Amino acid sequence: MKKIMILVMVVSSVSMALAQQASGVRHLSVTEYQRAIDSVKDEIIIDLRTPEEIRQGIITNARQIDFFGAGFEPAIAKLNKDKVYFLYCASGARSGETVVLMEKMGFKTLYNLNGGFREWLAKKMPVSEKK
Repeated sequence: MKKIMILVMVVSSVSMALAQQASGVRHLSVTEYQRAIDSVKDEIIIDLRTPEEIRQGIITNARQIDFFGAGFEPAIAKLNKDKVYFLYCASGARSGETVVLMEKMGFKTLYNLNGGFREWLAKKMPVSEKK
């Protein structure tokens, strides 16, 4: 019985990983996210936090598109669907919703930061001031 439970857990984990790969969406830890940013040329980093939240700082070279702003969806729709996008918000919830939306819109390669900016700060990763 124990072996069956372990087998079910392994098969489930592999299935979820394969589904994630097939979708073009990757949910990454802080370390994986930074590594991916470093390995991709011409990446676009999108900060989905509000202007008030951005006062804490931003990930270097990030652009802001306020998830709660009136122009959120039109701004997303204007982006080039063939580019590589790295998204984050405060905790990972808004960026998680946004990668689902973008995937439905036809975006090909999307990375979401698990734990969001809070986790980024907790891991003492570099932060820039909003310009």
